[in-house]
Amino acid sequence: MDIKNALRKTIYLFLCTILLGLATPKKIYANSITPPISEYLLTTQERRESTVTFKNDTRKEIFLSPVIYSYDPQTLQMSKENGFIFTRADKEIFPVRPKEVFKLPYEIVPTRDMRPGTYFNLIILEEEVEKVFIAETNPVGAVENLAHLVVLHIADPNEDVKGITSEFADVQIEIIDKGIPFISPTVIKYTYKNISNYVLNPMGEIQLYSTKGRFTPEYIKINKDQQKLYPGGILEEEFKIEKDHISNLFTQRVVLGRFYNGIDENLIVKEVVIQPNFELFVALAILVVAIVALMKVVLDKKKKSSKKNPE
Repeated sequence: MDIKNALRKTIYLFLCTILLGLATPKKIYANSITPPISEYLLTTQERRESTVTFKNDTRKEIFLSPVIYSYDPQTLQMSKENGFIFTRADKEIFPVRPKEVFKLPYEIVPTRDMRPGTYFNLIILEEEVEKVFIAETNPVGAVENLAHLVVLHIADPNEDVKGITSEFADVQIEIIDKGIPFISPTVIKYTYKNISNYVLNPMGEIQLYSTKGRFTPEYIKINKDQQKLYPGGILEEEFKIEKDHISNLFTQRVVLGRFYNGIDENLIVKEVVIQPNFELFVALAILVVAIVALMKVVLDKKKKSSKKNPE
């Protein structure tokens, strides 16, 4: 499940729940929070300070109070008791005037018992309603909540590799069909399996080129939809290469893939060689031999027939 889609669903659920609980209809304003997601790569020995920005697009002053939860984007479950809460923010009520931009500072503080992997927190900006307003007009309480997703990738400080791990995925490239120039396309498939404890964002490209340099290389970007891959998850994509060149019949082609995890600079390189389509040559040779043999038989029959029936 895509983390961005999960965040949208979470916010949608918050809004629906609050709207259903209102005693009277209330106008909803398009308050905004930026950025919606922040990602960090830290060891348990590091800390990081950051901010999230909220803009009050309403016509009245509102009061915000940050509440932090651990979060599971796959199940959309959040909790204050279960999971790791590594994000800290002042538990205060912050007034934000109409059209004002408010920046909430927060700190990422990993705990020592967090093992290498990916963790999620949600910062919910709950809106507190003025006591006078509640008493006079709306005893139920108001309104909308907005969320900021904090993604933390914990790196092992004892590893020599810079980042999460150099073996983050099992990647395979398969040639489904070599193709026939100007007749059928070359079909390539890759499989990317997350073998780490991290939530990855597979990135990279596949390059197809001739060993003789007979044509311009073809470049294909993988995972254009930016699908997130959870531990144990598998991403597969199949591509058709329509670009043809007559040299494809008799020269080798190379499929070179560079695959990244979307967290650090580590990459996996895979290479597969496509041999010339010798099966096509064999089939053509057999066809030519068969045609020649058939013509020889026909000619021999004509010769024999002409000898038996001289004019």
